[in-house]
Amino acid sequence: MSANLLHYLRINLTKINLSFLCLTVFILPYSIKYSNISLTAFFITSLPLLKVPKFYHKELTLFLIFISLYIVLIFSMIHTEDLKDGLFHLEVKLSLLLFPLCFYFRNKFNYEEIRIVFISFISSVTIASLVSFIDVFTNLFQSEESIAKLYSYYYTYIHFTKYIGMSPSYFSSYVLLSIL
Repeated sequence: MSANLLHYLRINLTKINLSFLCLTVFILPYSIKYSNISLTAFFITSLPLLKVPKFYHKELTLFLIFISLYIVLIFSMIHTEDLKDGLFHLEVKLSLLLFPLCFYFRNKFNYEEIRIVFISFISSVTIASLVSFIDVFTNLFQSEESIAKLYSYYYTYIHFTKYIGMSPSYFSSYVLLSIL
């Protein structure tokens, strides 16, 4: 009976963990603060699911490559003069360490789980794009400028993602990733 209960809890925890991952990628284009909260929840729900993997050379090499940037950041703290700012940057870039740890020590995702995460990300980017287009057109028509102004720098770069509060460079990389 207890083996069945543990199996049931493990399956439900896996679903909750996947839900937090989907929430993280869905919130990503809108708020880094809230996506960090859901990322933390994803990490916490990943802890009971962690397993010690068999160390295959290829997987271990990939894991070390992914966490190497964070290790370089830690070593760069030796040369920093502003320790408070350096610790803040380590905190901001903590996902560079947490994601590889969660994915390396967790059971592998199956095709359906990966598909759900990608659909969550693509739908989030699509909604953010629609919101940005609506905001641009609303501002354009309220300013009573001609439609030719739509292709100006003002409406296509910085002010395009102003409403969602994201850097245009990051948003464009999210759009490209969702197209792939």
